[in-house]
Amino acid sequence: MKLPTKVKVLGTDYTIVRRRNLKAEDGSVAFGLCDTHTCTIYLDAAMPPDRLRGVLTHELAHAVWYECGLNNLMKVAIPDDSQRDFVEEEVLDRLIPPLLAILDGKKGP
Repeated sequence: MKLPTKVKVLGTDYTIVRRRNLKAEDGSVAFGLCDTHTCTIYLDAAMPPDRLRGVLTHELAHAVWYECGLNNLMKVAIPDDSQRDFVEEEVLDRLIPPLLAILDGKKGP
């Protein structure tokens, strides 16, 4: 898969960067991260090629989530930061596989 270096997400430019040894805020290993403050999507440079499309799509979904204001809606609905983060991850983890399957012409993930 040819990886773009920049994408536009709802009018905002995001840079895509490959980097080794990505760590999430909690210190755990991550294949991808979306920093909405710097508008940067980080993808692990050592990630297996067969995971790249799914991880990039997941991180782009985080950018869409932020740029369309779902993060603000979630602040109203769920005041606790850790619960909000959990719900966001759960929603994206459930949406991305079937969406990719649809794009691939399959009936399910």
